[in-house]
Amino acid sequence: MDSSIALFPLNAVLFPQGILPLKIFEARYLDMVANSLKHEVPFGICRIVSGKEVGEAPEVEQVGTLANIINWDRRDDGLLEIVAQGQQRFRIISCDVHKDQSLHAEIELIEPESDCEIPRQYQILRNILAQIQSQMEATLPGYSFDPESAVSLSYRLSELLPVQGGIKQALLEMDNPVHRLEKIALILSSIDSTIVA
Repeated sequence: MDSSIALFPLNAVLFPQGILPLKIFEARYLDMVANSLKHEVPFGICRIVSGKEVGEAPEVEQVGTLANIINWDRRDDGLLEIVAQGQQRFRIISCDVHKDQSLHAEIELIEPESDCEIPRQYQILRNILAQIQSQMEATLPGYSFDPESAVSLSYRLSELLPVQGGIKQALLEMDNPVHRLEKIALILSSIDSTIVA
């Protein structure tokens, strides 16, 4: 399935079912959000490879995540606050820059990963996430994870890792949740050897 979408380039990676609060002030993105709300269509969030979030259109990664707006509020100063939720991953086929420096792309959707139970050796990762879930629910309404799903656990932990965006992008692009959990365990072990023994 191919389609055309507006892109929102960010110095962040959005994972499927992830929650991302955003503050919108540039006219091109205010228009994008207005169109998304009016026509109930998603937009794409892609990590910036080079360039900035404001001004001239940046270069973005080829794999991103569709996003739907699940909450929004316009402040008195004109700033628009939205909460976006990740949906399906996609791959960019071609990308165009419009006159207002907004990005629009032809994409192909990436098939959802085959899910499975969380392997025994990664149960500790589920326990780690369960310990912080209530706090996340308080700060990010809509945040949740399926404690029986390797895909859900791997995505939610990927969001929380204190690592550079390039590593998170690599985790997003992986197509096997068990391999993603293996990589996460290695990352956590390198950060603190007492976390994953």
